[in-house]
Amino acid sequence: MDASIDDMFGSIAELHKQHCKLQYRIAHVEGVLRKTKEATSAAHSQLVEAQTAYKLSLEKQRSVREKKDLEYNRIEEGQEALMKARDELAVGDTIWKAMAETYGNERKSLAERLQRYASDTEIIRKKYVPIAKDDRRDSLENQLTTINESIVALTKEKEDLDVEVNNLQEKQKNQCCLPDGFPGMMDDFTALLNHFGACEDVIMGAGILKETGKCWNCADPEETE
Repeated sequence: MDASIDDMFGSIAELHKQHCKLQYRIAHVEGVLRKTKEATSAAHSQLVEAQTAYKLSLEKQRSVREKKDLEYNRIEEGQEALMKARDELAVGDTIWKAMAETYGNERKSLAERLQRYASDTEIIRKKYVPIAKDDRRDSLENQLTTINESIVALTKEKEDLDVEVNNLQEKQKNQCCLPDGFPGMMDDFTALLNHFGACEDVIMGAGILKETGKCWNCADPEETE
């Protein structure tokens, strides 16, 4: 009977030992589970942050894409304006050449008239002025005075035409193929090219425009040194 009791207490002790081991394992599993939940919660928070950042990135990309489209449109508009300005310049150049030819013909005609008046004046001076106490002398002197005044007026007109032709030539020399107000556009154009990575020649050309007010095609080489 004592042996049976000892066996029973031994079994109880073994069961208690196994129970303690199970309790320890349960506590360990609960700790691991708690840490897993904490890690899962942190991972979820990071996932939410990543999703938010991804949405912001998509929004930023869409904004950048829209900005690029707008800038490309502005570049195309600028190029169209430049082509139109070049066409207008070609028309203006044709008009200027026609005006210069007209002024040249007028200058030639004035020179011939001046020469003719000078010759007529000399003839009148030699032929009629020496006549003393002649009724026609006063009339001839008046005619001579009128001719001299005409010569002065024609000389003044010739000088005015010379000044106007010189001004036109200077204007043609300083004229650029860019339209009025285009330097401001060129500033934007340069900013765009800088933003997207422009080549060095284009940036240098924009600098020439800011310095001289002309594009790199029309600027004097001495002005760009």
